[in-house]
Amino acid sequence: MKKSIVALLLLSLVVGSVFAQGGAEASAETYPTGPVAVIVPYSAGGGTDLIARALVDAAKGSFPKNITVENRTGGGGAVGMAFGANAKADGSVITMITVELVTLPHTGTGGGIYYDQFKPIMMLNSAYAAVTVQANSPYNTLGEFLNAAKTKSMRVGNSGVGAIWHLAAAGLGKAANVSFNHIPFEGAAPAITSLLGGHIDAITVSYAEVASQVAAGNLKVLAVLSPERIAATPNIPTAKELGY
Repeated sequence: MKKSIVALLLLSLVVGSVFAQGGAEASAETYPTGPVAVIVPYSAGGGTDLIARALVDAAKGSFPKNITVENRTGGGGAVGMAFGANAKADGSVITMITVELVTLPHTGTGGGIYYDQFKPIMMLNSAYAAVTVQANSPYNTLGEFLNAAKTKSMRVGNSGVGAIWHLAAAGLGKAANVSFNHIPFEGAAPAITSLLGGHIDAITVSYAEVASQVAAGNLKVLAVLSPERIAATPNIPTAKELGY
């Protein structure tokens, strides 16, 4: 499941009422005229945050007035995206937009934000959900985990109510005919921390977000929710090939 069908991460310049009022965008010759904030609608340490910080580090030389990352969490990404949607359309605010922009309005947590309030300028990545448990978990395969979920209330962490990793787990549960106890967090990073602490049974976040903990021997991935195995992790099966 590619972040619930399609996993687009767009870096978007906010488009607001300036155009309707006849205002002009900052020209290429003068932009930026001041500091630029990159809004990340999820917690520090998660995938979107890490991508934003890598981009900011690479771009600092082109932003003499400074460019920084601001984490504005809440509502499965709605708080940060709403901030970007309502910011002045002068390029001083750049918003990291994920596919939740499309899904949140249908979950009641979108806060009235829509795609046409943003101007996409760059696609940065795409990712698939990875069903991940502690390294010492008794479940070594996706089948074992799902069979146990038929009799036990599995606590599965995600990046927020209505967020794409929540929908990924819900989709898996529907395919396997089991019900999870979905535990929302303000991004993938705190969900991973909770799993490491043994407070939940599993998480569904991107493989990139758990890769370092997998390499350290702290976590293990049971399956990825993708149509084919991921090239970087050819030994991890897909839920599809396992019949889900």
